[in-house]
Amino acid sequence: MKKKTNLWYPGKTGYRKVFRIMRISLFLVLISTLQILAENGYSQSTPRLTLDMKNATIKDVLFQIENQSGFYFLYDNSLIDVHKKVDVIVQNEQIDVILNKIFGAGKVNANIKDRHIVLTPAGVPVTQQTHKVSGTVTDSGGSPLPGVTVVIKGTTQGTVTNADGKYTLANVPDNATLVFSFVGMRKQEVVVGDQTSIDIVMEQETIGIDEVVAIGYGTMRKSDLTGSVVSADIEAFRESQNVNIIESLHGSVAGLNIGQTNRAGQEVSIQVRGVNTLSGNKNPLIVVDEIIYSGRISDLNPSDIKSVDVLKDASSKAIYGSQAANGVILITTKSGRKNEKPTFNYSGAVAFQSPTVKARLLNREEILEKVKGICYTDAYLAPDYTEPNPGWNWGQSEFVPNLLQGIEDGTDYDWWDALTSPGLVENHVLTMSGGMEKTSYYISGGYTSEDGFVMNDNYKRYTTRINFKNEIKNWLTLGINTFGSFSDLSGKSPNYNEISYTSPLVTPYDDNGNFVIYPKGAGTTNLNPMLYPSSDDKNVNNKISGIFYIDVKIPKIEGLAYRINYNQSLDWRNFASSSEYGAGLTGSAYKTHISQHESTLDNIVSYKKELNHHRINATLVYGYRKAEYGYTKASGENISNINLSYNSLQQAITQRISSSAWEEASLYQMARINYNYKDRYLVTGTLRRDGFSGFAKNNKFGYFPSVAMGWVLSNEPL
Repeated sequence: MKKKTNLWYPGKTGYRKVFRIMRISLFLVLISTLQILAENGYSQSTPRLTLDMKNATIKDVLFQIENQSGFYFLYDNSLIDVHKKVDVIVQNEQIDVILNKIFGAGKVNANIKDRHIVLTPAGVPVTQQTHKVSGTVTDSGGSPLPGVTVVIKGTTQGTVTNADGKYTLANVPDNATLVFSFVGMRKQEVVVGDQTSIDIVMEQETIGIDEVVAIGYGTMRKSDLTGSVVSADIEAFRESQNVNIIESLHGSVAGLNIGQTNRAGQEVSIQVRGVNTLSGNKNPLIVVDEIIYSGRISDLNPSDIKSVDVLKDASSKAIYGSQAANGVILITTKSGRKNEKPTFNYSGAVAFQSPTVKARLLNREEILEKVKGICYTDAYLAPDYTEPNPGWNWGQSEFVPNLLQGIEDGTDYDWWDALTSPGLVENHVLTMSGGMEKTSYYISGGYTSEDGFVMNDNYKRYTTRINFKNEIKNWLTLGINTFGSFSDLSGKSPNYNEISYTSPLVTPYDDNGNFVIYPKGAGTTNLNPMLYPSSDDKNVNNKISGIFYIDVKIPKIEGLAYRINYNQSLDWRNFASSSEYGAGLTGSAYKTHISQHESTLDNIVSYKKELNHHRINATLVYGYRKAEYGYTKASGENISNINLSYNSLQQAITQRISSSAWEEASLYQMARINYNYKDRYLVTGTLRRDGFSGFAKNNKFGYFPSVAMGWVLSNEPL
């Protein structure tokens, strides 16, 4: 029989568990008490530290002491030389002993106040008074700004504003300066003095020489660029109702030529600096969130896009090797912000479209007058041909019997009005963004509908996106950018030529309401323009993609980072159509399925270092990409019963099946280094090695080197 244990009578095993819990609880209470006592000034002794740092700046040594001890240093940069290089190798030593080693015995005074160590040169009296400072940070519209960094200048002591934009800093020296910084906002500095409450209104930072732009496998200050990289001002087009982000860039980027579209949801043609090939692919390379993108740009929701950068010259696009011959367009999607309350945003818009020039066909009276003009020698009396000939009739003209019947019946049908209507664009987007101390997220869902000017010229798109990032450790960040797009371009539009060949003297339907195949008569070749829109047509495009990434800041090596990008994407497209007006008017149908699967793995190592007047930014990439494509089509002609549309192709007397597939892979390495001296002299060197399965057997790799130099003449001293 199993023995029961309860709280009131635990038994031997239960007693052991209870005593263990009591011991652990007592230990935790003791530790907490000691910590509280220490933080309230009851323990002013500094811990013993172990350091092993060679050729390090004093500033770096102080930073390591802060990390290990929990104390913070306060000092004046103009009085204390913290950029001096020193060697510090100590084991289990007090902080004051370490400070004597790096500054020299008796040269710097260290005064402890609570958790702060105030450093002053020997002989300088310490009159440092501290107090608490708090306040609220808002934007120019009065909304609180969460996540703003507030730091005491010259120290690492600081905090960030909470979800309500509020901050509090204890032990702020009277002569201190607070620095307020936030991405996209102008940095502000405020001298504290005797103020205990400081409220700040931050202003939007003006885009200028220090603007950060995407350059592929990283970002860079615009002032450090040697290549031709242009950032599109997409904010100026946020309110435009274009379903494709590229359509919004007409005339906004020099050297970027964007074509026109005449169908709803149609992809636009893009050229960077003109035509670069006579018969090959003329489109630039599209890169979305650092991953090569081969889908339709129309599948991307413009509301999810944060920035668009265009790489135009050989220096900037060399990092993508052979694939970048026609230029590169870098698209970056939005993300959330840390320490921000969940923000829900809905935007909806409806826009109407109509041709700038209203076209129309000739009506009944106009077409009759036109034919009279053609037959004027017979329709009018000589010699001046202004008086109608009473002996002439419409049967003596070019009109066929169906048109003559229309004249007799008084028919005046407006084909253009029946086949066209004002266009309508409808767009709805719902987003949620925000974050916590270590996490940020951006979630969106969108619906777009575009009804073109011509019958059945319709496009619908459903999109969803989830961008999520989490800082596991201060050196490790995980993230994922996923999106799905499901678009529908089903429906056939009438042929414009067939519309222009129609006549207002005939109608598309007979007396029973059925389509007339040849409205002008069986002996003519002009089909009824409404036959195409009546087809059962399907055109569906679907795409899902996920980018998983890991960012690692290499410990103990400032500026060195490693990033791994892994992407999986899948496209599947279904095309199908059937019509009872096929070859010989016996019915025809077809059904097509296309799928494409791509996977990418990029390993990116970057190193940034600034030393005196020298600034270096180096990037190494080792990557692999694979794509698989499959195509299957089945068609049939001479189908007696078309009621089952394209889902009963076995009924066709003439049946055809075709299929194809391909697979390709590429392996690539890239090295790039940017060097900047005093913001005057700039050098960028790039080398890309591309291996592609489609290259010749004995020459699978190609090399793409590039060197660019720049001289900022305006930064030269006068």
